[in-house]
Amino acid sequence: MRDVIVSVNGRPTPNLEELQAILENHCPGDRVKVGLLRGETRRVIVTVLQQPPE
Repeated sequence: MRDVIVSVNGRPTPNLEELQAILENHCPGDRVKVGLLRGETRRVIVTVLQQPPE
């Protein structure tokens, strides 16, 4: 089962472009709240952003 990201810091992420736009306003090391949909269950986790691999 895969997780689907549905929000970041309360902002909906209906598509990849919106997710990328939200993440561009953050830096590696920032903590963000990520809303996930796992099957039928919604969850919110706090995670620390990392630098993308080169």
